[in-house]
This record gives sequence, structure tokens and C-alpha cells, in this order.
Amino acid sequence: MWAGKPTPRDRSCPLPLLLPLLGDPRLAPYSLQIGPRAGDLVASGADALVTDLGPALRDFAETAAMLRQLDLLVTVDTAVAHLAGALGLPTFLLLRHSSDWRWFDRGTTSPWYPSFTLFRQKAPHRWDEALSDLEAALAAFGEMVTP
Repeated sequence: MWAGKPTPRDRSCPLPLLLPLLGDPRLAPYSLQIGPRAGDLVASGADALVTDLGPALRDFAETAAMLRQLDLLVTVDTAVAHLAGALGLPTFLLLRHSSDWRWFDRGTTSPWYPSFTLFRQKAPHRWDEALSDLEAALAAFGEMVTP
């Protein structure tokens, strides 16, 4: 998921910045994005690469059932991220430079959700370093899940 609610602060990462990370043939990307930003998938042409599960999600119970089928969630700070954490799903969480208090100011782990790895912007509005770290983690994850 690349977008959360824009208020109280926008936690989104533009989908076009994430697309280059989805080309690893060992990984099968799915989208759980709902709401106004769900249309980004078709608008960017990424619907040819990413399976859109968003239309099937009507509530948290259905979302939890879908999450249990995934090996990993890559997301920004959303309610679905917290649901994944409660389920113990491995999650790579992208965070803004100035993020919510729950994530503290530094570090790559969360005391609330041990299954999370945090990827933080090093400077405001700069996703490049966080996405570079995420790309390396995805490659390592791909090696781990591929026999």
C-alpha cells in the first residue's frame, strides 16, 4: 500500500517510485490499496504487473484473511499496517522523515510489532534512500523465499 489518509499528515509514497522495486520475478506483487488512491494502479499502468485485491476488501475481517495469505506486506503507515502487525505478518514499513510517535525517531524495528522492518526517509520528501534500503531488503527476502 502506497497511500494512507492525507490527514493529519500525508504518509504516502508515490506509486511510481515503488514500481521499479516490483520487477523481481521471485516476487508476486498484490495491491491491498483502497480509497481514492486505488486508481493509481490503473493510471500508472501498474495493473499489468500488480494483482489488485482492493475491490475484494470490504472490512477488516476480509483484509485480515487476505493478509494471512501473504508472505510479506510492503506499506506506508496505514490501518492495514497495524492489522498486519497484530497478525505477526512480516511487514516492510515505509515512514516519512517526521513520522507518527509510535515509530519513534530512529531505528529499524518496532517494539509494538516485532515482525516489522522500518524504512525511514533520511530527509523530508526524499524517498530515495529508504527505497534503496527497501530494494535491498526485498532482494534478500526474494532469496529467502525462493528455493
